Amino acid sequence: MSLDKKYLDLFRPKIHWGKIEIDVEKCTGCGQCTENCPGKVPALNDEGKAYMGREECITCSNCAVTCPTEAITIKETFFVEEGYFKTIPADIPYKYPAPPLDANGKPSEYTSMEKAVLERRSVRNFKDTPVPEPLIRRILEAGRHAPSTGNCQPWRFIVITDKALMEEIGARIQPMALMVSTMYRTDEMLEMLAAQYETDPQPGMFDPRVQGGVYCVGQGILPPLVNAPALIVLLGDERAISNPEINIGICGTNMTLVANSLGLGACWVGFITLVNMMPDVMERLGIEAPYKVIASLAVGYPAFKQHGMVAREAKPVTWFRPGADGPEIEQ
Repeated sequence: MSLDKKYLDLFRPKIHWGKIEIDVEKCTGCGQCTENCPGKVPALNDEGKAYMGREECITCSNCAVTCPTEAITIKETFFVEEGYFKTIPADIPYKYPAPPLDANGKPSEYTSMEKAVLERRSVRNFKDTPVPEPLIRRILEAGRHAPSTGNCQPWRFIVITDKALMEEIGARIQPMALMVSTMYRTDEMLEMLAAQYETDPQPGMFDPRVQGGVYCVGQGILPPLVNAPALIVLLGDERAISNPEINIGICGTNMTLVANSLGLGACWVGFITLVNMMPDVMERLGIEAPYKVIASLAVGYPAFKQHGMVAREAKPVTWFRPGADGPEIEQ
């Protein structure tokens, strides 16, 4: 095809997908690994045992963390070999949280806050039980009292507990995701993506993990709003100091941790931003400039265990210590 190489590097990077391994002797065929994987990489065979049914694994470890018999291990991790999104340094090692040490470097115990942070996972599978409004209000208070740049507090919240409305919004999002996914995967349509990129260059929108998520939503593999009983839409004031995204990120982090502390689970849902392209939905939700949809949090009672510590990328850390000749890079 005639598309410039820089766009091919951006839209079609060379990916090394992660790989999982299932101990069939331990596997009980409960299917929780399939349910908890946003891309439905694990599947169940005719014998009722889990296996790797799709190759697009991004090493989120959702399958392993929910397995009641610890039958799943991560054998190879996701990284990008070539292209714009090339992993630097290549094939970063994944490590579990470092054992806690006290101020003197002696073995210690994790604090309750550390456990809350390290064991938190995105919850995408919920019970049908409604979330009580008093608990939702406590989550909102955690967001309202988050730190923000210059104390600009650029957030507004919309709470949706009407399942019919959420289904309606999800039904509008799904075909849009399908269209974008088709553009990613069709050579002739990549030129349209290139034109879009030049108009609004946001490379993160084209990350291969985003491409995978868009495909799963477009194909109906992943519900756009994850069938949550409650959705908190996070709006940001476009006039915010340092842009609204960083402030909403801080705000939402407070909210997810408090949700977990209340026995609930939460998941960031970015597909809600497509509402910004739906004037009628924006009007229905009462969203007007200078506010726009930045993200949303799906909230509910977890249908099964979806928390626990997992391994994550261990990128090098650069230290500048007193008296040192220069930087020390800790691998």
